[in-house]
Order: sequence, then C-alpha cells, then structure tokens
Amino acid sequence: MPSSVHAFVISWEGFHKRALDIAESLHSVADRLTVIYSNAKGTEETGAGEWVRVPQDLFYGRKFQRSLQLCDPSEIMLQIQADADCEDWPSLVRGCVQAFEQTPRMGVWAPDIAWTPWSTDIVFLSRVEGTSLINVAQTDGVVWALSPPVVDQLRPLDYSHNNLGWGIDWAAIGFARQLGLSVVRDVAHKVHHPKRRGYSTDEAAQHMKNFISQLPAKLRSDIISHHAELVTERGIADDLSSDHENRTQAMQSTDLEAKSMTKGKILANIQIPQIYEIHLIEDQVFVKADSDFIDSDTFLRCGELELPFVATNDIARIEALPRSFPLASCICDGAELTLNGLEEWQVSRWNTLRVVVDRKSGSQRIPLSGEMVIEPSDKQRTFMVELACHRAQGNLLIRVCSEDGGLVRQQRIPFDKKYAGGTDPEEYQHVRFAIPAVTSPGPIWT
Repeated sequence: MPSSVHAFVISWEGFHKRALDIAESLHSVADRLTVIYSNAKGTEETGAGEWVRVPQDLFYGRKFQRSLQLCDPSEIMLQIQADADCEDWPSLVRGCVQAFEQTPRMGVWAPDIAWTPWSTDIVFLSRVEGTSLINVAQTDGVVWALSPPVVDQLRPLDYSHNNLGWGIDWAAIGFARQLGLSVVRDVAHKVHHPKRRGYSTDEAAQHMKNFISQLPAKLRSDIISHHAELVTERGIADDLSSDHENRTQAMQSTDLEAKSMTKGKILANIQIPQIYEIHLIEDQVFVKADSDFIDSDTFLRCGELELPFVATNDIARIEALPRSFPLASCICDGAELTLNGLEEWQVSRWNTLRVVVDRKSGSQRIPLSGEMVIEPSDKQRTFMVELACHRAQGNLLIRVCSEDGGLVRQQRIPFDKKYAGGTDPEEYQHVRFAIPAVTSPGPIWT
C-alpha cells in the first residue's frame, strides 16, 4: 500500500482560522496539503499548503467531489473537517500512514471521533490483533482516510444532487467491502466534533437517498441492509431521518406541562413518552418512541376515527421512505430556476423550485434538474407534486424511461391558472401520478 498522503482540509464561512491552524499543523507531515474553502464575499484565503476557493453554495458533498478531482490516483486521501479538533494532528497523520503500511488490505481509516451518531461502541465489530485498530461497521466522515482503490470507485459518481454529502461515507464503506478491504477506526487517536449541524437534517437525508440510488443494485442493497442492522440490532436511532442533537436534548427533559389528546382528556404535569420519528409509508404510520409509548393511550386521530398504536418489530426501511425528486437552482437558456428561499412564494418547509421564464424566449422546454432511479418493487408507486403558476402557462412533462433509455410512460399535466401559489398549501394544484410496479432494475424517472 502506498504511503503518500494527500491531506484535504474542508473549510467554510467562519472557519478560516481553524483551517489555518490545522493546515499549519499538517504541512510538515503530509506529503501534499490542500485546503478547500468558501466564504460569502469570495475573498482569497491563504496559509500552509495549497488553498482552493470554491463557490459559497458548495457544501461538504461538492467539496468532497473537488477533493476527488485534486487527489492523484496513487495517493491516500485524508480528509479533515475544519470544525474538528485534535490535540496532536501530526501524530494523527503519522498514525494514519502507519496503519496503511501495516495493513495492506485496508480501504477506509478513521480516528475515534466524539461526537458522531455512529459512536465506537455501536459500530465495533472486532479488534485488529496487535494494533490500536478496530474493524467497524461505520467510520463517519468528520476525519477519515480513503485508499486509492476506494477513491477510484468514488471518483465517477454524480455529486450534483448531494451537496450536503450524506451517504458518501456509506458508499465508500460499501465499495471497500466489495473490494475485500477493511474499514477501521484507530482508537489511539481522538478527534472531537461539535454536537451541532448547520443544515437541514431532512434535506440531507433526501440527498443521501438520491445519492445511493445511483449505486449498483447489490451495493445499494448492502448499504440499506447494513444501515438497518445498525438501527435494529445495535438499538440506535435512525440518523437518516431524525436530528440526533435535538433528540438527545429532548430526552433530557420529558416532564412537561402539556395538553394531551389522550382519549380527549386534558392532562397537566404528565410524563410524556418521547417520540423520535414518524413515517407515513403507504397505508401504515410508523412511530419510533420510548418503550412506554404503547401504554400511554396515545392514538392517531384521522377524521372521526381514533386509531390505537401497536408494538411491532418492523421498521421504516430506507428504501420505503418517501424520496424527493432532485431539484437544483440553475440558469438555463430562457429561464432562471431558484430552489427554496422564496419567502412569500413558498409554503413553509416545502421543497420549492421557482421557474422564471424570459418572455422573449417564447415556448420552450425547461429541464427541472436531475433524474431518479426507481427501485424494483411489486407495489405501485405514486409521484406527488404541487403546482402553481403566476402570470404564465405551461405543462409539467413526466417521463418514465427504462434503464436502456426507452420510454415506458409519459404524462403531460397542464398548470391550472387558478392556483397562484404562495404560502397557503390550498393555493396549489395537487397532482398525483401512478408509477406501475417495477420488478426488475430500472426504470429511470426524468
């Protein structure tokens, strides 16, 4: 295994000083050093190593892609987030190099990280005899190193709809396993990471689902299986769809004065069972909650019906969760597309794409970003979209294609002019489009 290490520090607005200090610690021990950074004003930042500025709207996923582009095929890619903290960065780099030299069949290396949803006691599999390494089911990507074969597998993937970067660690680990390479943590090196996120967890989860949908079917299935194993067998909350930090804070305080819909009674100073997740999947509602939830007489109200909950060993699997079609802001010929941040033209918490058309361009077809691979299933799927138009007219064209590009189904849906949009959900045209059952790989949704 080559021992040449290319260290990448991922930095963003407000973390220049942290990135500068980390780079200064690394430049004497890393064979190459690159800091990938962004800031709101687009100003140049410098320090030890090579500093590469990227647009401010690039988050971890796209900065990871830039790292892949800059990493030579023979190099180990060591990546460090600028909000991580380590007492001895040079020692960590030397430990990384030593681990790759002593373990030729290693694919992914990481230090022992606190804080991460995938703590070491949860992901531990076995010890590597005579070393400080342990084989793990997950490493996280706060600080980690990837071998050249794993980097080669990640390089050609599409990161355009995974700006936040969730799922990249799962893909890397999956590729390592397919190549027969080990995935380890080095407990001799500690890294601290703050218990916070500066982005939407729900949006990141959607990015992950879209990202792993491009992977080969067997690898995709393995990732889903391994994730479910951690969730069910290790007894941890599914971080794909719930915010670990908010959940932890909520667990610390469950004595609340509240009004409860418990059989129509109003109760004060009660002990409320903590609810962590709610998923609506087809005709079932899944709730992840404390063990006393079933005994709390909580029910689901649906119109005049009051439906009780029952305990189940089933879980809401990743592949069954609703997925968002990948949308993105862009400027194309004759139109400007803006994703979210639309204020009076957006319903709160909706993922909304506004299309502003140049009236001089006349009638035209405008692509709405990406495509979505539909997983094989013996059940019908439903595509749901809310439409509105203001001083415009047009049609939404939905196309379902086979894996080889053949057209399976096409639907043209006119925008109803009486729905002008805004902040009220009732001001949108509700459209539901049935996707037939798919029992073989494909088709592709465009």
